[in-house]
Amino acid sequence: MFAEERPARPTNDSSQYTCPSNSRHTFVPDCTNCGVGKYNSEAGEACSVCSAGKYNGGTGSSACSDCSTSIESCVDWEAGKFATEQASASCSICSSGKYYSSSTTPCINCAAGKYIMVDGTDVALHMSINSCFDCDAGKTSTSPASSCPITCPTGTYAAGTPCLDCEAGKFNENSQQESCTYCGTGRYSNTTGNKVKSDCRNCDAGKARSEEVRASPCPACPEGKSARAPGLDYCRGCPAGT
Repeated sequence: MFAEERPARPTNDSSQYTCPSNSRHTFVPDCTNCGVGKYNSEAGEACSVCSAGKYNGGTGSSACSDCSTSIESCVDWEAGKFATEQASASCSICSSGKYYSSSTTPCINCAAGKYIMVDGTDVALHMSINSCFDCDAGKTSTSPASSCPITCPTGTYAAGTPCLDCEAGKFNENSQQESCTYCGTGRYSNTTGNKVKSDCRNCDAGKARSEEVRASPCPACPEGKSARAPGLDYCRGCPAGT
């Protein structure tokens, strides 16, 4: 039996010999495997670099692997790893304060008032937006953050958010609070960021308010009733003859 005769492979003309996929011609008698971070899916074509979001950790590959797909050759693979650059040989984990989004837009900053402390060492802690932890009550952070170093001052509050001014009708005399206090009966405030109770004004005489939300001036007492002193929470009936 005779061995199949292969065509001659010139050393200076790649047009006369077609290399198989996963390799390239080097103008020598043999084809050379594509390098790390590169691939070739068509016979006779040059090697291409892996695009962002894909990687190739070996040589002689006909395709690149997606970091969001389970590939045995991706060391310590878990969903959430990504490749930020072309021709990547491995996958990465988002850094502190960031979480995984997709292989093409991999890492998103946690919003202000939230954080992820671990810095790219445990992929399970960077898997999604739910990986971002709320800062403690009355504390906040800039974005992205690995901790919450900012204490919200008086007149503000925070609950997994930036420091926010107290709403109209409320005040906050203390720092590091997760909510503000209502002005109280017979009082109101139509401004925000009130720091002390005295920032809330008493209802004028002849007016009263009992509702919890007091963000506007108190309404006048109806006919037949009165509020003789300021700061009252209800109007009293006028005596007979008045």
